[in-house]
Amino acid sequence: MSETWFASQLLPDGSPEDGCHPQEAAALKEYLHSTTTTADAAARDITLPVTSEPHTPRKGQSSHNLPRLWGLIIDALNDLPDHRHKIIQLLQAIQNLATSNPNEGENEIRWAELPGFGHLWADLAVDSSWRSQIGKWPPEQREGVRQDFVRQATVEAQLTVADLSGMSVSSGLGCICDALERSDAVPDFEVPAVKEWIRLAGDRIWAASDADVEGLLRERDLWKRSEGQGRKPRWHFWKQRLNSMAEHKELNLDTREAARKAVEAMDAIEQ
Repeated sequence: MSETWFASQLLPDGSPEDGCHPQEAAALKEYLHSTTTTADAAARDITLPVTSEPHTPRKGQSSHNLPRLWGLIIDALNDLPDHRHKIIQLLQAIQNLATSNPNEGENEIRWAELPGFGHLWADLAVDSSWRSQIGKWPPEQREGVRQDFVRQATVEAQLTVADLSGMSVSSGLGCICDALERSDAVPDFEVPAVKEWIRLAGDRIWAASDADVEGLLRERDLWKRSEGQGRKPRWHFWKQRLNSMAEHKELNLDTREAARKAVEAMDAIEQ
C-alpha cells in the first residue's frame, strides 16, 4: 500500500473536486497501517468530515458528501486486496454508528443503512453492456475487464456475507443464472465469478436457489423449472453444468479449474 495510492484518492485525475477529504484518507491510512487502532475508532474518525461539514451538494448529489467517502472505501476494497478484511470490518463499524444529525434542520444520517453505498457500488461495477462489447476488445482490454468482473464478484460476495446494508445475495443468484443458464454465457468471465460466489456465500446461495423464478431468478434459455431434479432442482442443474464445464477440453484450464472448485464447494454445502 503506497503513498501514491492515498495521494491519488485526494486528487483523482488531478481534480480536487472529485477527491476524498484529507481526513478521510488519513483515517483510512492510519487504520490500515496500525495494529492498535480499532475499527470502531476508525469509523468515528473517517466519518467526522461528513458529519461536521455543511450539507452541500456535490455534482448533483445532496447526501452529506457521502459519495466521496463511499468512493474512497470502494476504491480501497478493489485496489487493496490484502487489507480487504479490515476494510469490511470498518464498514461494519460505520454501519453500527449511531444515527447522526450534525447540523440543525438538516436530514439525519442513518449509518445503519449505509445510505447510498450499495447504489454507488452498482454504479461503479463493470458495465452491464460488457457481453455485447466483448467481441470488439483487444486481448489486453478483454483480460482487464475479465479480472475486474471476477474481482467484483469476490468483493460483492464478501460484502454480502458481512451483512452490509445495500448488498444482497440476489446479485450472486443473477451471476450464477447468467453464467450457467444462458447459451451466450462467456465461461472464462463468468465461471470464476460463480466459483467466488459459491465459495464465499454458498450457504446463502443454497438457501435462495429454489426461490420463485422472478427477477434475477427468471428462467433463461438453458433451464426450465419443469426440467429440474431432486430437492433443489435449480442447484442440481447448476452443478451438472459446472461438472460438464470442468471436463470441457475446449475451455481453458483456469475456467475448468474454477468449475471444479465450484462443484467441490457445492458438495461441501450439501453435506
